[in-house]
Amino acid sequence: GILGTLWDSVETLTEGMADAGEVRCAYHLGNGKPEQAKRSAYKSILLGVTASFFFTSIIFMMGENLATWFTSDPALQNMIAELI
Repeated sequence: GILGTLWDSVETLTEGMADAGEVRCAYHLGNGKPEQAKRSAYKSILLGVTASFFFTSIIFMMGENLATWFTSDPALQNMIAELI
């Protein structure tokens, strides 16, 4: 449904950042640089937390109007606004 699309969009973005962080950490560990791997892990965590706060704030600020991006049906818009 509509909320599933929104959820999948945000989840895909965060999973992409997590996958990139995993690859970066594995790269540094494979090269025998554990300190750089640790730094990359912390940067990935910081980026993920920052992105989650950013997208959560957008969803809360645009909560009532967010449904209009996905449907023109007023009944669905009201239901989605109540769920968000």
